[in-house]
Amino acid sequence: NKHSLEDVVALLTSDCVIDVPTVPPAGIKYESAAEASGFWADALSADDESLNVDERIATTDDRAVIRWRSSRRHGLYIVQVREGRISNVIVYGWE
Repeated sequence: NKHSLEDVVALLTSDCVIDVPTVPPAGIKYESAAEASGFWADALSADDESLNVDERIATTDDRAVIRWRSSRRHGLYIVQVREGRISNVIVYGWE
């Protein structure tokens, strides 16, 4: 919950993919660490200090499901990890 973009970007694999299927009309996909860092910059700045990313966390082997909440939205991050770094994230968010 430090909201540190640098810390998040340091955890991404170079080929990290972030898929946001709930963005109309057909979702949006970020397909590199550079694109993914843009997603995280927007996500972390949009809700400022109100973002609570550790509302609930469940992990198994190389995956985690993280329930998050902000002042205006809530949702899930489904995260896949490879060699200790984030390789894939599916983002679901609702008003």
